[in-house]
Parts: sequence; C-alpha cells; structure tokens
Amino acid sequence: MKLRTVGWSLLGLVVAVVAAGAIVVAKDRPGPGTPDGLLATMQQLDTNTRAAGDAIAARNWPLVAELADRLNHHVEPPLGQKLRVMLWLRTQAPNFRGYDGKLRTAAVAMGAAAKAGDGQAVSASYAQLQSACTGCHEKYQAAYVAHFQGGK
Repeated sequence: MKLRTVGWSLLGLVVAVVAAGAIVVAKDRPGPGTPDGLLATMQQLDTNTRAAGDAIAARNWPLVAELADRLNHHVEPPLGQKLRVMLWLRTQAPNFRGYDGKLRTAAVAMGAAAKAGDGQAVSASYAQLQSACTGCHEKYQAAYVAHFQGGK
C-alpha cells in the first residue's frame, strides 16, 4: 500500500514539474516582431566583441579588460527560451553550450592579459574568442534561424 502511495506522489510531482516547465517555456516566448532573448544576447556579444577589437587596436588595455569582463558575464536568454533551445538541440546541447564556455575562457584570458599589458596574449585570446563565435555560428546559426525564426 505504501509503495502505491509513493508512486502516486512521484507521478504528481513529475506532472507538476512538467506543467511548471511548460508555463515557463510559454511565458518567455517572444511576441511577433520581438527579438528573442538569444538574439539580444548575440547582439550584445557582437557589440562588445567589436568594441574589444577597436580597443585592442588602440592598445587601450583598461577598456579591453572591461569589455572582456562584459563578454564573460554576458546576459543570458530567458529560462523558457533556454529550455526550448536545449530541447531542440537534444544531444547537441552540450556542444552548443561548450562554445559559450570557450568564449568565456577566452574572455577571462583576454582580460588578464589586458591587465598585464601583454598585447600578444590579448591578441591570441581575442582570436580564440572569435573562433568560438565563428564555430558556433557555422554549426548552429542557419538551423536556429530556420527553426525559430522561420528562416528570417
């Protein structure tokens, strides 16, 4: 008898978690014409990456360090969108997230090199950061746009 009660309790818990997840996913869905959270994140990363490139060219190490910190601590998309993307990616989700990890690692290295005034290391880290961005875009961007934005 106790086993049956535990089973029903677990089933109820699973149903509640799934329902809560569905609410979060639906709540964070952008309206028509509204950029999604991942797009906003990518736009912010693009702006900061371009600014970092300009700051590197100007050898403005304090600004490079500040931008590296912004790149490392970038805004995350809303939870509902993250869940939709991870469900879409399925087994590719860890690889997709790995590109963000590579970006963050490169940004940390770039910031440390900028604080040390090491232009060679800053440039090498910036190249790694760009490589992470390019790798992710080449692998996922077209499919993401086609799936979530109707090919726009």
